[in-house]
Amino acid sequence: MSKKHFYWTLPLVLAGAGASAQQDQVVLPDLSTPAAQPPPEPAAWQGPILDRRLDERIDVLSTNRLTLSVRYALNIKGSFHGVGNPFSKTSIFGLSRLTPDGDHYNFDDGYVLRDAANNNLGYTSYWGYDNSSQVNAGGFPANTIEFHQTTASASGSSAGDVDQDPGVEITYDRQLGEKEDWHHLRYGMEGAMNYMKTTMHSDSTVAATLLTTTTAFSYFPGSTPPPAPFQGTRSGSGYMFLQVPPLFPTSVGPTTVTPGATLFTHDDFSADIWGFRVGPYMELPLSRRIELRLSGGFAAGLIYGDDTWRQVLTPSGGPAIMATGGGTKFGVLWGGYVSVNGTYQFNERWGVAVGAQFQDLGRFTHSFQGRVVDLDLSQSLFVEAGISYNF
Repeated sequence: MSKKHFYWTLPLVLAGAGASAQQDQVVLPDLSTPAAQPPPEPAAWQGPILDRRLDERIDVLSTNRLTLSVRYALNIKGSFHGVGNPFSKTSIFGLSRLTPDGDHYNFDDGYVLRDAANNNLGYTSYWGYDNSSQVNAGGFPANTIEFHQTTASASGSSAGDVDQDPGVEITYDRQLGEKEDWHHLRYGMEGAMNYMKTTMHSDSTVAATLLTTTTAFSYFPGSTPPPAPFQGTRSGSGYMFLQVPPLFPTSVGPTTVTPGATLFTHDDFSADIWGFRVGPYMELPLSRRIELRLSGGFAAGLIYGDDTWRQVLTPSGGPAIMATGGGTKFGVLWGGYVSVNGTYQFNERWGVAVGAQFQDLGRFTHSFQGRVVDLDLSQSLFVEAGISYNF
């Protein structure tokens, strides 16, 4: 090989040797960098997340609940009827007349009342009369003095305008169990106490009829009645006594009927009603936060009624006569109820509840001195809204 050829072939030989050396070199792994991990195996499909959340109730661990609600009553009705006792039990014309001791006349033309000795032995000194024509000395019945009493009667009733103030109710629920295979249906017992105030008013005018009855009281034969007009006193003495029932019966004469009168009445009635109810319930979850509840059972009510009335009787062709009356009455009613409620839970403890309730407590009926109040609580409806606490 010539010298010239040596110079240009030498680089090629050296290049080939370098390449051969690189192929024979061993490459060691870099232990400072962790090796990549294989991807995890895919988990088994468990259904949509939304479906699982609907099955998880927020208050699943709560077995007690308190609910404070405002309730408004509907479909409570009432009426008034009857004539006040001053018009139906005693003389309407004697109401404006007073005895020397300040008592009202109980007859149109006189009075026969209980004296200071409590009508001992069947005699009273507390009597008086207006006209000598009332004395039957020898007629029939003999030895009697006749008294006339005019009362009023009227038929029909007047519907009362019933007003309801919003009431309040507190309810306690105790869960007794849960049916997981029945869509997580819960069941238990509930008890509640509530209060509301009811008022009722009415103005009415009806036709009335006057009834005049004659009653004869006896005196001892041989006695002489004091001359008319005469007014005895409760503790009087020195004059003739009248014989009175029950030891000495009276004689009742015919009754005269006079139509054409009118009777105007103004009524005011109010009632405080404390209610109690207890019964089973069942509760069905509609979603994670919304529940539907049905309940029913026994209901009772304590009623304190207060009534005042004013009546004006106007006879045909005569002056108007006014009478007033009223009173109070405590009563107890009982019956049953059914209720439906919906609850929305904010969290495990707090929620809001709305619902409706039907309740039948019957009727509260009472006569306040002749004027009858009828409050119908047999078809009461209640709308409720409140806040609940689970614990």
